[in-house]
Amino acid sequence: MKNNNKEIIVFLSLIIITIISRLIFSESIYYYEDGPTFATATINYNIKMISPHLPGYYLHVKIIKLFSYFFTNIHSAMVMLSVFYSGLAAGLIYFIFRKWLKIYPSILLTLFLITNPFVWFFGCTSEIYSYDLFFSSLLVLAGLSGRWIYYTPLILALGTGVRQSSGVLLLPLFYIIREIKKIIIIFLFH
Repeated sequence: MKNNNKEIIVFLSLIIITIISRLIFSESIYYYEDGPTFATATINYNIKMISPHLPGYYLHVKIIKLFSYFFTNIHSAMVMLSVFYSGLAAGLIYFIFRKWLKIYPSILLTLFLITNPFVWFFGCTSEIYSYDLFFSSLLVLAGLSGRWIYYTPLILALGTGVRQSSGVLLLPLFYIIREIKKIIIIFLFH
């Protein structure tokens, strides 16, 4: 039980560290045109008017709209959503590393990843890329877990519903996870 408590403390600490590090450097104005199109889409969703750009990101726009009820403006909601995804991704990535490594190397590798300039930058902006990190991490973690592997199609479908290109890009990963599990089962029982 003591080891399990330690895992939860490390998991929550990594999430908190990631969220605080993103909040300190979060953007105050849109830095690229995707942000304003998503913001406009929360008010008036219209693909013909490029609000948002194709393929539409319908669920993502609705999640932004939901978050905007808790923040002063749509931009703040978008940034906080990105910070939130970034923090959860850090926790999930830690558990992925823990599948193969001891606790301290897992912490160190997770810290290396969350301090990567590219990952850090997109965790502080109103862009959708930290969402990709979160859902790909969730898909990998579920696929590596014996009990959760059956939820991988649902996770892939939800991820695709929020960002359509994510489904296309994560589909090979989904099949690789399924094949690895089959190979392990065949190896163990034959």
